[in-house]
This record gives sequence, structure tokens and C-alpha cells, in this order.
Amino acid sequence: MNCVAKIHVLGPHLAELIAAGEVVERPASAVKEMVENAIDSGATAITVEIKNGGTKLMKITDNGSGIEEEDVENAFVRHATSKIATENDLENIMTLGFRGEALASIAAVSKVHLRTKTKNAQFGTSYTIEGGRPGVLEPAGCPDGTEITVEDLFYNTPARMKFLKKDVSEGNAVSAILDKLALSHPEISFRFVRDGKETLFTPGDGKLLSAIRSVLGAPFAKTLIPAAPAEEFGIRVSGFISRPTESRPTKGMQHFFINGRYVKTNTCAAALEKAYQGSVMVGKYPSCVLFVEMPAQLLDVNVHPAKTEVRFQNEREVFLAVYYCVKTALFSGQEFPELQVEKVKQPELPKYENLRFGEQKQGVPLSSTPSEQAQRLIHDLQKAPVDTQPVKPAPQPEKTVQHQEVFSSSALPLQVEQTAPPAPSFLLQQVDEDEVVEGEFPSAPTASAEPQLPFYRLIGEAYATYIIVELENELLFIDKHASHERYLFEKLKDRKGGLDRQLLLMPLQISLSGEEYDAVLNHLDLLASLGFAVEDFGPGTVLVREVPLLLANCKNIEQVVMEAAGSLVRFGKLAQPKELEDLYHSIACKAAIKGHIPSTGPDLDNIIRLVLSYREIRYCPHGRPVAFALPKASLDRQFGRLG
Repeated sequence: MNCVAKIHVLGPHLAELIAAGEVVERPASAVKEMVENAIDSGATAITVEIKNGGTKLMKITDNGSGIEEEDVENAFVRHATSKIATENDLENIMTLGFRGEALASIAAVSKVHLRTKTKNAQFGTSYTIEGGRPGVLEPAGCPDGTEITVEDLFYNTPARMKFLKKDVSEGNAVSAILDKLALSHPEISFRFVRDGKETLFTPGDGKLLSAIRSVLGAPFAKTLIPAAPAEEFGIRVSGFISRPTESRPTKGMQHFFINGRYVKTNTCAAALEKAYQGSVMVGKYPSCVLFVEMPAQLLDVNVHPAKTEVRFQNEREVFLAVYYCVKTALFSGQEFPELQVEKVKQPELPKYENLRFGEQKQGVPLSSTPSEQAQRLIHDLQKAPVDTQPVKPAPQPEKTVQHQEVFSSSALPLQVEQTAPPAPSFLLQQVDEDEVVEGEFPSAPTASAEPQLPFYRLIGEAYATYIIVELENELLFIDKHASHERYLFEKLKDRKGGLDRQLLLMPLQISLSGEEYDAVLNHLDLLASLGFAVEDFGPGTVLVREVPLLLANCKNIEQVVMEAAGSLVRFGKLAQPKELEDLYHSIACKAAIKGHIPSTGPDLDNIIRLVLSYREIRYCPHGRPVAFALPKASLDRQFGRLG
């Protein structure tokens, strides 16, 4: 049976609840609307206080112009505003608010108390409104400006309440909103009190760099260079950009403001990255705090109630204005970055007997003392007993090579005879789950069950990157970084019981974007299992006290943590096993022995043993091959020694 639906007009209260969902998505959006009203009122000092992420309490206090008594009730009527009066005003919007929806939407889903006073009024005005229903309007004593208190957000719309995140996440979202508002108006002093603790204060001295220091941290501010005001096509661009050497793994620190309003703009972001093209590494992104000023009629800000999206009348002109400003700043008298050279004690030349390559050549010697990294590798490889039965010496070549200079100056022969240690648990073959007791792992096979390492001879290191090894019937060329990276990657995946940690002498303070900061706090347990001791150090900042022992010699731990934060942002609320591999890649790559840097003999030898012992290590986590073999027969054929 067909049923024709009856059309009826929604009641005003229900209509307001539905409309409120477009403007007030969460406490952060409510704070944004109220603080923007305070900015439009001419305030020079704004204080924001929240409790329980803003769901319990939001209080915004300003010293702006205030509201006349006869206008107070109208301020909470939908589509009532003092910003525009005619349709022509929509083409010249310079204020942050103008739609007249914010206060009505907030009042529809919360309990609101307003106290306000204009400069010339003898008394102030107090007004309450609950769930959109007007309350008492009466005189009150209060200072010039406005104080608006919002309590129990979404108390009458439980369907919206259950979709809110944890208090810490909602509080971080409020903090991120205030960070952008404080950056956009350095002439205003902002104060943010979160659960009774002041977490943000800006001086309001009108200096953008002061606001950047207060909001994003002094360490980040030091990475910036000024972008002097430049004007193209009537569009003025100014602010600060990061040095090319201080690029980041994500775009989280790119901040664009158009006519004092924070916006998300692909046009400006593309212009910024185009200007840096050729100056930053692939996969890295510049940071910025850039202001774009243009005639109001050249853009449309009435795209979405959140007003974070805009449309440009001519995107090409905006692109070029940002591009020229950034490009000029990059090449205007910038000196080359200072080269930081670490003083390293020159090791003594080792004494080798019966060298086949003649006299020692001048250059980097092959140290006989294992590095800390090599000692850890030796420890991993020697955990289980090995077969100590005597082995047959390797066959000696018929003729001694006399031309050492064809290899690296550190290429000295190193005769090694060693049996293979047992493979680690992450390389063992899978066993029947019924044969494994819960909570235990299958034990490694004994050394006697493992094949012995083949006889090999370390010939040398080419280009400080590739290890050359002589086996019985082939030459083996090993990429030392790729092979070590894969080994560490597997150790991170198989972190039974967590990884050993190294306590930092000085805790590392790292500035993150709002999304990165929130993601790190939501995955502290995961980071702890990887060996990172990370703690909250205030909005947008974390403190790293311990790192995995694998990173003990890493010179750029800050980049590792920022890359990890970027990976966690991409995970979303819960990281999946396959997604975690991206995080393991970043850490393993930073911790592995570096290519293009000469290594000591023990380091090279242990990399060889890793490759020969763990046959599964054949590709690095990025898919590059770890080693290539050149059969002796191929060499003989090339030199005509067969047949």
C-alpha cells in the first residue's frame, strides 16, 4: 500500500537544534565563534577558560565594546548581527563573524549566562538563556566588555554528546583553535586556562614573532626567517617561513591567514611548496606563518558556516603573490647554513700482519675497536652458543693483488671463520599453534642444527656504502645501510617485552602541530613499547626523556619523533598492524648505519654476518635489494678464462 508522507513545518525549537549542528559541532567550534565575536568587538585582551574539554564549562571574557542593553536579547536571535545590513555588505566582509548564527546555535544546546557593559553605560547587563528559551534580563555590575559563560554543552541533545571525543582530545581541539586565533592577531593578548591551569599567554605587543614564540614555541621560532611584505596584483603577503634545512615530515606547521582569518587553502600551500622546490628533500615540507591581505571583493568567505574555506576570484594571482614573496625571502641575503663539525679523536692505525695489499695507504684506517653499534650487533649475534669445532681454512688465492687503490683506502683484508648463530624469533618458521604453550614462544634451534657460515673474506668498502665480500664462488656486494635497516625493522616488529631504552642526558622538547600533538598523546603506550618515553609538556609540545637503544647514536632524534607523529596522524584513532610498518620504517632508517660514511672493520664484519646468517634479509623495508652476487664464473667469462 502506497503511503504519501505529510509535509509539515518544524517548530522553531526543533529547527534551532538542527541548525545548531552545522555551527556547533564540538566545544572548539563554539569557542571559535565566541572568541571571533570578541575580536570583532575591538578587544585587546581575551581570556578563555574551559573545564572537561569545554563540555562542562566555557567562559570567554574580553575588554571589547560590549553590547547595549536593548540589543542583548536580539544577540541570541538567529540571523541577528551587527556586521552586515544589506546584500552589498556580503561583498566587503572584513569581520570574522557576520552570519548571525553563532550565539543562537550555542544557546540552543547549552545553558548560557551573559554579562556585558559598554564604555558609556552606568551599569552592565546580565542575561540568561537555557536551551534557546530566554531567561532573566537585569542590570548588573561588571567591567567594560563582555563575559559569556556556556555550561553543559549538548545537555539537551544526547545524540550529539555521545559523538564527542575524550576530554583531552576536545581540550586539544580548543587549544588548536586558540593557537590560530592568537597567531592571526598578535596585537591581542590571549590567555587560555584549561582545567584551572594556564596553558597559553601571548603578550599582545603586535609583534608576530612574539605570538609565534608563545604559541608554537621558541625552538620552532628559531627555525624561521622573515618574509618581508611583498605586493603583487594588489595582494600583500608577509610573515615568516622556515629555513630549507628545517623542513618537516608533515604539513602540520603551515599556517595561512587571509585578511586576519585562518583558512585552509590549497592554492597558498601549493605556492609555498613550489617556491621551495629544489630546496627541500623529497617527502619533506616547509613551515610558515603567512598573512595574505587582499580586497574583500576578491574572495568569498561565505562558503561554509565554519568560515575556514574561501574562494578566490583569481587563484592564479594569489598563487603568484605567495610564490614571489616566499621565493624572494629564500634568496634575499640568506647565508649558507653553518656546517656543524663534530670533533672526533683519530683512532690509531691498527697493526696487521701479513697484509696482502702491501703497505698501508693514507686515508681512513680500519679500526680494530668495535663501535657501540657494532658491540650491540655482536651481542645479538652471540646470544646462543656456537659450534666451536675447528674448521678448514679458506683456500688462499693463487696470486696476491697489489693494487689496493682500486678500493676504498679502508679496504684491508679481514679473514673470518665463523659458524652461524641461531636466527632470531622473528625469522623462525611458523609452528603449529597447538604446540606452543600460551604466553611462550618457540625456542630457537640449537647451533648444531644451523648451517655454518660460508668462508668469506672482507675485501673492502666501496664509496663508503657498499661492502665487497669474497665467497668461494662469487663476489657479494652488500648495501650496508639497507641490510642493517631491514634487521632493525624486524627487531621493532618483534619487540617481545618492549625495547631497551637509552635515557637522554637532556630531555628533548619538540613542537608539534595540533593534530600531531593529539595523535602522540593518544598513542603513548605504542611509543613506550617502541622505547620512547614521551610526556605531555603543554599544548603543542611534548617532552622526550628516553629513546630506543637503537637510536643511541642517532644525531637527529627530533626528526624521528616528528616523522613518527606524522605517521600516527595518518593512523587515525587506532593504528592497525599494517599501518605500523610505516612507523617502523622511519625509526629503522634513522638508526641504521649510514651510507656514504666510512665504517669500521667490526661494523662491516657484523653486517656481513647478518646478511649471511639471516637468509630472509634480502630486501630493505622500502623494497630495495640488500645485496647482489657476482658469480666467479661470470668474471672468468669476461676475462676469457673459461673453455
